[in-house]
Amino acid sequence: MGAESSTPRRNSPPALPLPPAFDFQFMADQDGDVPMVQHAVNEQDEVMEGIDPIDPPNWKVELCRIVLMHIRPGNDQPTFQQLLAVLFSREDQTEDFRVYSSSWICIMDAISQPNRASSYEDCVSVVANSFISIIEVLERNEMVPQLAILFNLLATLTSFLPEFRGSIFGQDDSPAPDSSPLIRIICKLVLTELGEPSKGASQEDLGRELLGFLEAMYFELPEEDTLKFSELVRSEDVMMTLLSTNQPASFVEQVVCILAKLSIRKQLCWALSSVQDPDQEVAGKKTVKNNVTERLCSHLIEFKYDGPEFYKFREYILVYFTQLSLSHPDVYSNLSGTPVLLASVLWHIATLATPLWEDDERLIESPANALELVQYIERAVYFIHYLIFGAERALNLEHKLLQAPPRPFNNILQLFIVTFGRLTYAEPPDWLEDDARIKLDQLTDMASDILELVVEGPDMDDIWQAYQDDLVS
Repeated sequence: MGAESSTPRRNSPPALPLPPAFDFQFMADQDGDVPMVQHAVNEQDEVMEGIDPIDPPNWKVELCRIVLMHIRPGNDQPTFQQLLAVLFSREDQTEDFRVYSSSWICIMDAISQPNRASSYEDCVSVVANSFISIIEVLERNEMVPQLAILFNLLATLTSFLPEFRGSIFGQDDSPAPDSSPLIRIICKLVLTELGEPSKGASQEDLGRELLGFLEAMYFELPEEDTLKFSELVRSEDVMMTLLSTNQPASFVEQVVCILAKLSIRKQLCWALSSVQDPDQEVAGKKTVKNNVTERLCSHLIEFKYDGPEFYKFREYILVYFTQLSLSHPDVYSNLSGTPVLLASVLWHIATLATPLWEDDERLIESPANALELVQYIERAVYFIHYLIFGAERALNLEHKLLQAPPRPFNNILQLFIVTFGRLTYAEPPDWLEDDARIKLDQLTDMASDILELVVEGPDMDDIWQAYQDDLVS
């Protein structure tokens, strides 16, 4: 750790004043009563008494309507009609034809007599399990277009119908909290249909609809079903396929967005981070490394993803790591001690900050884009500061950076010193508007804290003097 330095820092502006707290006295009369609010509540009660109660929706009718009438955007035929038109003409497809046909018969039988709302839960279970069998048949026969429209239908059912989200996971003969027939089929589908170089529009179509379905499944996911996603995120082959640079950039961004949302769920922190769950260690279960951390770090420094159009994509990566680090002290310790993560985040901050001090014309001409960039820098610096100083003792940053893989990070120390020297001592570019300048000024202390971990006193003086010379010149 670098020694203490007496070098003066660039003066920071005073902290912005906090907004005043809400004052409930604004709602009161002079004697402290709130008769107007009470009067409004009483009026509302009187109005409610004159309204007839609304009957709860008949969800079985809605299930029947969606299954029979759903049309995927861009198509002109109902999904139901397209899926029933699937042909199985080869001799080796006889069993698949039987399973496919019987699954549709079960669905039609379940949604018949839709006015019998009392049987809705049983109906949903039958329909969900039948759709799982249909997915399995379509996957086995590589019917990619049909899989795409089916996932769009399932996303609609999952989004609009209660109970369907929990039922569509399926259930094994010996159910476990972290097992799901549907997730296993999806894992296989990812490897067989999305793992090869692009097969064209149909493959991209399937990938887009599959991710849309996964997002629908996650939304308002019950706690008891959260662990079922662990089969997906634990698999190294599946995660490396989904996060491959061979995938379209928009696809990878959507995958990272899903991971960022999943990282909020503490039950998944062990599977996502590949850190050993202490409870599972006692039970004798070992964690399998999925290499998600390393792959996401590579996306932070990948030249393919440089540029303003990828700022949001890389922001999702930082959100993912931030949520994981908050999930459990063991996960935080693992992430904060990972050299490639520290080096990648610092590299990312350098990539963001460089255009500011090189007077990028696109930023000069667009104050809104410049402010947005400064906000990205701000959040990234907050995250790396938390990662370094969040424990009782700050880590040895220089030692960790020297442990990072040399090939992509051979000049990481120089890049780090230049970037954080600017954030600590350099005046914000004079073409920045006030909001952006204030945000950069507010990063001074954190940037200095981080810089002092690597640069010792005399060298800090030299960096400070260099920016004073720039001001004079």
